[in-house]
Amino acid sequence: MSSAKTNHWMVFYQVLSVAQVASGFIVASTGAILKADAALWPVFKGLIVPAQSNAFWIIPTFTLLTGTAKLAKDQIKEPWFWDTLHSVLERIRESVFSDAPETEVSALNEKVILFQFRERRWRFFVYPSKDWLCGIERSGHMRRRRRRWLRVPDHGRSAEGVAGQAWTKNQMVIVTDLPPINGDSGEDVYGTYSKLTSMSLKWLRAQRYGSENLAPRALCAFPVEVAGNPWGVLLIVSSYPSLPDPARIRAALTHSTFFLEKLLKRR
Repeated sequence: MSSAKTNHWMVFYQVLSVAQVASGFIVASTGAILKADAALWPVFKGLIVPAQSNAFWIIPTFTLLTGTAKLAKDQIKEPWFWDTLHSVLERIRESVFSDAPETEVSALNEKVILFQFRERRWRFFVYPSKDWLCGIERSGHMRRRRRRWLRVPDHGRSAEGVAGQAWTKNQMVIVTDLPPINGDSGEDVYGTYSKLTSMSLKWLRAQRYGSENLAPRALCAFPVEVAGNPWGVLLIVSSYPSLPDPARIRAALTHSTFFLEKLLKRR
């Protein structure tokens, strides 16, 4: 798999698969036992009688568990889906930055993030917040522990991030020559960066940008459609102040999103 994060979801998917099969087996077995006559099967009387007595809760409980496991698997998707999606994002990165010299830190300084629009984001499993872009996958194998969320209110104002602006405007948005920022940068530098990227000062400060965590210097966001409907945004991130020619980026993304759409139809 492409990362520890993907391995984590792979294990979870396998656990859900086992739970689904086991629960289905228990439901089917209990249903069959209900029709059995314990007197005709004295050897299995110790199993038949308790199963028949408790069938009233065993069958509905494990039927619910079977359905829940299947629903969770449908949301997570099979491991091959995430492997394929990761490979597509890697190819997009390589295509966009094909002329840039490949170095040990290229995958860290140049990355592609796929955001999916979510109508709701659950906070603390208690209440939902509406209209978000959720970063579901990214190129590379570093800095993958946390998902990135961007608020994109339906009224079209105050959308967060360059990705949020691309989603709201439904067009490619490019921002280059962003000022370098770190813990010692003044409020004026942070203010300029915040204005150009549509990110709050509070969020930028919390990132603790510095020599080991470079702030993006150039960003490009491209809307993604599936079956003709807005689905999400592809965000290209570079720690260098410039990006390839916009026409070249558009051509690379248009070509890649054709295959991406085919894959995302399964999500």
